[in-house]
Amino acid sequence: MADFWFTKKILSAVGGHSVNMFLGCLPAMSDDRQTAGGVFCYNNYMYNISNYKKINLNFSNWLFTFSNGKKGLVLLGFWAFIEPSFWFIAADMPLILYSFFAYKKYIKFFLYTIIFAIIGVIFSYFLHLIAFDKMHEILLVTPFVPSEAIMKINDTYDQYGYWGLLWQSFSFMSVKIWISLAVAREYSMPLFVILTGISRAIRFFIVALISMLFGKYFGKYFQKHSILFTALYLIGFIVMLILVE
Repeated sequence: MADFWFTKKILSAVGGHSVNMFLGCLPAMSDDRQTAGGVFCYNNYMYNISNYKKINLNFSNWLFTFSNGKKGLVLLGFWAFIEPSFWFIAADMPLILYSFFAYKKYIKFFLYTIIFAIIGVIFSYFLHLIAFDKMHEILLVTPFVPSEAIMKINDTYDQYGYWGLLWQSFSFMSVKIWISLAVAREYSMPLFVILTGISRAIRFFIVALISMLFGKYFGKYFQKHSILFTALYLIGFIVMLILVE
């Protein structure tokens, strides 16, 4: 025991305060100075753990409050509305987060998403009717709109006609492409809106439901690591978009 205390002093003199701190993390001996070092290290460790939990809890609470507030609902609605025309990331991204962290409101989030998504499809369809060439130019430079997707959707229209629209939400191909090609084929706008609305409603509901179930049964665990979980989710979503492209 005396040898341990002497070695600690020698290493502390050579390595400075950091060595003393490291040795203080070792199990405390009967010597008062070693016990004091152990308590100091333990307190720092617990302080860091406490801060980590607090930061993640605050972030989780902020997500919950934001998704339930007016700003969060405005963002969700605007995201779903603008995606069929100009935006390139589907409304599933915020819908999943909202339904996970505030799982009791998942029906509300689903309704906001599908209603504004349908309005967005109508708006985009009108834009294509008014300025088809310009909208088609925008489509061709929009991220995650590969030429292969355009060919696949054309083939789907050739084979199934209007009924191919029911596959739209599960094709992982942007609704903007479906709209542009439907206008080029002079499809009926009301029928297009109804069929894509059904397709998107099914997908959004499934997404919201699964997110709600994960939030309900695993939310407490993810709440402790909400920042890491959210970062990995966003990165994974983007990676999936790249792979699909």
